[in-house]
Parts: sequence; C-alpha cells; structure tokens
Amino acid sequence: MEPHSYASLARLAVTMWMNSRGHRRNRMRGRVRLTATAAAIEPGGRYCGRYWLTHDFMG
Repeated sequence: MEPHSYASLARLAVTMWMNSRGHRRNRMRGRVRLTATAAAIEPGGRYCGRYWLTHDFMG
C-alpha cells in the first residue's frame, strides 16, 4: 500500500463517509447548515501514519 498524501486521505475519508448510510443521510439532509471535519495524524505509524478522522454536523 502506498502512503497517503493529504489529498488522497481526504478523498478516502469523503468516499467512506458517503458510503456510510448514516453519514450520507446526515450530509444530504437539508437541515444541516454547517459541517466540521478534523484529522489527527501520528506520523510514526505504518504507511502515512496512524490517523483519526471526524465529521460533525450542525443544523
């Protein structure tokens, strides 16, 4: 597996969120006015490092 760039990690995260029934429903719902995303990366891990992602919805 190749290391992720920031762009490839972002594409992977969005793809995974949109393939998640709950995330997709929340994102596509008209009541959501704001979203926030955050990433934390431990660079010493395998490949691009160990990472954690979050996607929050506010309406």
